[in-house]
Amino acid sequence: MIRQRSLRANSLSSLFASGGVFAITLAMPAVLSRSINAADYQIYATAMAFLPLALLLSQSLRNCAGSALIVVMQRAEGADVARAYRRIVLLVTGLVLAGGVLVTEFLRFFSLVGDLDQGLLRFGIYCILINVSGIGFSLLVTGPATASQDFVPENLLKLVPPALLLALLVAIFVSSPGDELWWIFAAVAVSPWPLSGSLMLRYHGAVGRWFVTSQAGTKRVPDPLTPNAIFRFLAVSSASVGWWNLTAYFATSITVAVVALILPGDVVAFGMVFSLIGLLSGGLIAISAPIASRVASIPLDDTPARIAVFRRFNGYFILYIVAVALFVLLVPVRIFELWVGAQYAGSVRTMLLLLLPATVLRLQTMCFTLFVMSVGRQATLWLSPMIEAIVATLASFLLAPLMGIEGIALALTLSAALRLAMTLFHDIGLNQDVFPIRWNDLFVVLVRAQK
Repeated sequence: MIRQRSLRANSLSSLFASGGVFAITLAMPAVLSRSINAADYQIYATAMAFLPLALLLSQSLRNCAGSALIVVMQRAEGADVARAYRRIVLLVTGLVLAGGVLVTEFLRFFSLVGDLDQGLLRFGIYCILINVSGIGFSLLVTGPATASQDFVPENLLKLVPPALLLALLVAIFVSSPGDELWWIFAAVAVSPWPLSGSLMLRYHGAVGRWFVTSQAGTKRVPDPLTPNAIFRFLAVSSASVGWWNLTAYFATSITVAVVALILPGDVVAFGMVFSLIGLLSGGLIAISAPIASRVASIPLDDTPARIAVFRRFNGYFILYIVAVALFVLLVPVRIFELWVGAQYAGSVRTMLLLLLPATVLRLQTMCFTLFVMSVGRQATLWLSPMIEAIVATLASFLLAPLMGIEGIALALTLSAALRLAMTLFHDIGLNQDVFPIRWNDLFVVLVRAQK
C-alpha cells in the first residue's frame, strides 16, 4: 500500500538506495573489464553513451511527477487526473520506443554509423530501448507514490534493476558462454522488467485508491480543470523538466558520444569516469525528489518559510560538494587499479581530475533549480541551460580534435561556469516575485543557514 512517510525517512531511504547504486555501478566496470576485450568494451561503451538520451522523456516525467501530481490534484477530480497520468506515461513510453527504432534504422540505412551494419551495436541499442520501456511502465506506480511522500517504489526502481544487471553480469563472467557481449546486452534489456511487473501487480489497487482518497479534506476549487487541461499541465511540466534534461545531456553526457566518435581509444575510460561522476553527484540527486515534493507543499505565499528552507538545504548541498571534491583529490591510483584494473586505472584517475572543476560548478546550481521547480516555475529556466548545452557541445567538438580529453574538460568547465554566472545574474532575478533570494544566498554555508 502507499503510505505517507516523513522527509527524513524518504531522504534516508533514498540515500541508502543511492549508496547501493554507487556500489553496484562501481562493480560493473570491474566485472566488464575482466569479462570482455577492449574492442567489445568499446562497442558496449558506445551503445551505453546513448542511454541518457533514450531515458530523457521518461526521466523527465519521473522527475516532475510527484510535485506536478500534488499541484494538479488540488485543481481537478482524482479520476480525471488518474486517466490523464496513465495517458502521458503510455505516450512517453511509446514515443521512446518508436523514436528509437526510427532513428536507429535511419542511421543504419544511410550507413551514418558504420558499426550499426555489423549487428552487435544495433542489437545493443534495441536492448537499451527495451530497458527504458521497462522503466517507463514503472512510472505508473512511482509517480503517485512520490506525490504521496512514499519513496519506496522510487527507491526500488533505483536499486533493483542495476542490482539484477550486476548479478547477470557476474553470471556471464563465471559461465563464459561465448559471445559474451550479446549476453550482456540481453541482460541490459531484461534488468528492469521483473521489478516493473512486480510494482504494477502489487500497487495497482493502491494507486487507484490514492487518486480517489488523497483528496479527502482538500479544499476544492470552484472551477476544476478539464481532463484535457490536466493532460496539458502534466505534459508542460514534463516538457519543462525535459528541456533541462535535454540541455543537461548536451552539456555533459554528449561528450561521451563525442569521445566515441573523435577519440575512440579513450571512450572506455571516459565512460567509466562519467559513471563515477554520476555516482558522486548521486547523493544530491537522491534527496532532490523528496525535497521537491515537500517544498511543493509549502503554501506559495509563505515566502519566508521557503527562503529559510532553501538556505538550510543549500548549506547541506555545499558541504556535500566540498566532500566530493576532497574525495576525488585524495583517492590514490591503487584504488582505481583495484576497481578497473591497471589497464584503465591511470587514465580514469587523470580524466576524473580534469573533470572535477566542471562537476563542482554544475552542482552549485542544483539546489536553486530544485526550489524553482517546486514552485512550478520550471519554464523560467530555459535560457541558461540552453546556452550551457550549446557551449559545451560546440566547444567539445572543436577542442577534442585539438587538445584531446583536455579539450573536453575545458569545454565542460567553460560551459558550467557560464551556467553558474547566468544563474546568479539572470535566473535569480527572473524569479524574484515568488522566490526572492539574493545572488550570495547560493554560497551560504551550513553555519549561517542554521541561524
